[in-house]
Amino acid sequence: MGRNLSLLLKRELLNLDKDPDSKNSSMKGIKSYIKNLDSSAIPFFLSQISNTKQTESTPTEYTISLYEVLARVHGPKIIPQIDNIMSSIIKTLKCCPPSFSLHQACSKVVPTIATHAVDPATPDHNKRKIIHSLCKPLSDSLLSNQDSLSSGAALCLKALVDSDNWRFASSQTVNEVCQRVVGALEKCLTTNAHMGLVMSLAERDGLIVEAYARLLVRSGVKIVNVAGLEGNSHKRLMAIQMISFLMKSLDYKCLMSELGFIIEEMKKCDGDDDQTTYVKGAAFEAIQTANRILSEKGSKFEKLTSAGQRGLTASPESQTMSYMLDSPYGISGLSQEVDFDGSGTPSPLRSWSFINLEHIKIFTTPRKLMKCLQDSNQSQKVKSRSSQSFMSPLLSKFDLKCDLSDSFGLDEERFYDASEHMCQEADRETKLTRWFSVMRIVCGLVVLFGITVCFLLVGDKSEEYNVVPT
Repeated sequence: MGRNLSLLLKRELLNLDKDPDSKNSSMKGIKSYIKNLDSSAIPFFLSQISNTKQTESTPTEYTISLYEVLARVHGPKIIPQIDNIMSSIIKTLKCCPPSFSLHQACSKVVPTIATHAVDPATPDHNKRKIIHSLCKPLSDSLLSNQDSLSSGAALCLKALVDSDNWRFASSQTVNEVCQRVVGALEKCLTTNAHMGLVMSLAERDGLIVEAYARLLVRSGVKIVNVAGLEGNSHKRLMAIQMISFLMKSLDYKCLMSELGFIIEEMKKCDGDDDQTTYVKGAAFEAIQTANRILSEKGSKFEKLTSAGQRGLTASPESQTMSYMLDSPYGISGLSQEVDFDGSGTPSPLRSWSFINLEHIKIFTTPRKLMKCLQDSNQSQKVKSRSSQSFMSPLLSKFDLKCDLSDSFGLDEERFYDASEHMCQEADRETKLTRWFSVMRIVCGLVVLFGITVCFLLVGDKSEEYNVVPT
């Protein structure tokens, strides 16, 4: 029976290479075969599809579309075969020349599997694994030098990000995709599909993309200039639209330091007579967006940076530092630094790429300040409740001053003078507290002594009036 089914499947696959009527008839027969397929026979079906693609001249988009039918019919039963399906898709994109119909077929398979393989009763950690198994081989292919593979993978990932079940993707998975697509943009391996993927990520995962915002803008401007030299107006238009979308979608603070650069570069496009009307229009829109952000948010951003810098120079690094302090993540929420590996791309789950440590001075705490801090801590153990309430504002200001100096590198001499002055105030308050304590003890002893003397005197007088009868 299995042999007969194999022969039937092969015959139907061969008919896909014939006239349109034969193709439609064969597709109906194969879909019927898939619907009646037992779950245990799915691996056999996939092997037949793979072997047919390697030996026959069957159009690959038709065979790839069979994976979509398989996912719709069998749903979660295909989970064990996801790796095989994705391997087949990557192999097809790598071996076949660029084809719009092939890319469209692949981009339909991936979100279909994400939709139908995930059951509502599936635990969340299994949902994350399914999304990661779909995403990993595609994100690894974004940096490929083969245009068909790189652009096809970007198109499939964009379709996956736009799907509803992308919400189950872990932060690590999103970071991996951002890392690869940033690397592709920096190496100018970018296609329109890559820039479309960036915009989808910015829309769905803006908080994570914000860590890569400056790199994306810089790479986008580079693509605009390179595409201009190549005479590729469509690619230039897509890059300008990506930059505009990032300005509109992301938090303004992560791009505030780049707005002047964007305006300058977009003016070049707007004033270039060799460019088409729609490129000039997109550049003009980007300039308007940047100017609007500067006019509406510029003053607020300056107040935030002036409050956060406390002695730092107004460099792009310090502005980004202020953004990190004020971002929804915060410094503690973004766990690591942005580093760069050998393909020149930032590694995942890292967020400090914009801070140049060479421009930040970090001083150790002065020795006298440490001694003052120790004395203040000891004094807290012996003082009364009233003295605690009196001293707490001073100590809190003292601690804040220490933290700001060590974190942001204030001028050491000014900080030392201020801290020594505060130490003197702390010592003076400690001495006053001790003096009050001694005085209370002395007053208490005096009062106790006076009461005792009075009691004795009253006792002697009472004895004089007691007359003994004779």
